Amino acid sequence: MSAAVQQQHQSNSNNNNNAQFNFFKMCIGRPVVVKLNNGVEYRGMNEQPKSSNEKQK
Repeated sequence: MSAAVQQQHQSNSNNNNNAQFNFFKMCIGRPVVVKLNNGVEYRGMNEQPKSSNEKQK
């Protein structure tokens, strides 16, 4: 793979990661439904994960 192709691939990957991060950031504090492939649904509020420092308290 050429350097230009590798750079484009990395750029696309970074854009995808940013889009996913922004999507989940918008969902914090909102009700969510997660449906698994086997049909099981989980419902609840999307909360921001606690940092490792907060977990120790």
